[in-house]
Amino acid sequence: MDNFAVRRDGTILLIDVENIVIVDRLNIKNDQNKFHHSKGEFCKDCLNFSFEDLCTYSLSDHNYYVICKGLLVPGSYFSSKGLLHDIPKEVEIQTNLSHLLKECAEPTKIFNRFHIVPKLLQVMKSLL
Repeated sequence: MDNFAVRRDGTILLIDVENIVIVDRLNIKNDQNKFHHSKGEFCKDCLNFSFEDLCTYSLSDHNYYVICKGLLVPGSYFSSKGLLHDIPKEVEIQTNLSHLLKECAEPTKIFNRFHIVPKLLQVMKSLL
C-alpha cells in the first residue's frame, strides 16, 4: 500500500508509479484482434506482467487484474486484508460482493473481468 496516499478530503492518490505501462493502441501491429488476459503466473506474491504482451494486444484486462487481485480482495498483494474486507452480512446477501471480487481477481472464464468489473462498480456505487 506504499503507492497510495489519501488527502484530507478522502481522495486517493497513486504515488511512486514507476510500473505504469502506457500503450499506444494505434501502433499495435497485431492484426489478429486478440485480447490479453492477465493470469498472474509464475509469481505467488506479486503482480507480474510482460511488457511485450501488454504492448502487443489492443485490449487487456491487466488493469482490472491489478486492482482486484492487488488491492481489493482478501489476501491481495498490497494488503493482506484487502481494501474490501469484512463485508457486512446484509451487504453480502444483497450484492454477492465477495463472489464478484473473487471472480474479478481469479476469473473462472477467460475475459470474465470485462463482465464482472461493471457489476462491481454498480454495486459499489449503490452502497455509497
